[in-house]
Amino acid sequence: MIEGDALTMRSSILSILNTNDTLPRVNIPTMSRKSDQEHAANLKALRSQIDKLDLDILEKLSKRATVAGQIGKVKSESGGEIFSASREEEVLGNILNTNKGPLGE
Repeated sequence: MIEGDALTMRSSILSILNTNDTLPRVNIPTMSRKSDQEHAANLKALRSQIDKLDLDILEKLSKRATVAGQIGKVKSESGGEIFSASREEEVLGNILNTNKGPLGE
């Protein structure tokens, strides 16, 4: 963080506190910052990873939809109900219990 950012943060804190009290000034050393080119290259690489993951997700969702369609066909041919609320609940429960990623419920 550079000194200008510290002043902005100080002003923001005072606004949030809605007080006339003043906070002491803090000198924060200026740290070396990456160049714009390094940031752009990093963003490009990260976005490339996201693009590949999106394609993987799409492929898996398409495969899942195909299998779900096959299940529906089997159920229809055997005279069963296509939709099963208990199965949907089971699938969602499995996903939520298995999820260890950064996304919550």
